[in-house]
Amino acid sequence: MIGHPTHAGPNMNPFDGVQWSFEESPCDLCPSTARCRARLEACGQFKSFVAYGGRRWRAAAREPNHERYAKIFRQTGNDQLAAA
Repeated sequence: MIGHPTHAGPNMNPFDGVQWSFEESPCDLCPSTARCRARLEACGQFKSFVAYGGRRWRAAAREPNHERYAKIFRQTGNDQLAAA
């Protein structure tokens, strides 16, 4: 499995104090991964993964959109990414 950063909570900057985890992420086998990267979109599963880590993300919906992506990165302090 690929290593992914895990975070302490939804308000933590994902580039500060990153801890690497070798657990599965929602994007590993998702058919929308390339589209989400290209369009800067995120789904509910990615939001749960960033906010809580672990496997709680499995219960969330996979409906990617840019608004969710912008909200995730604004909450984590990455306004430059959210404005992109």
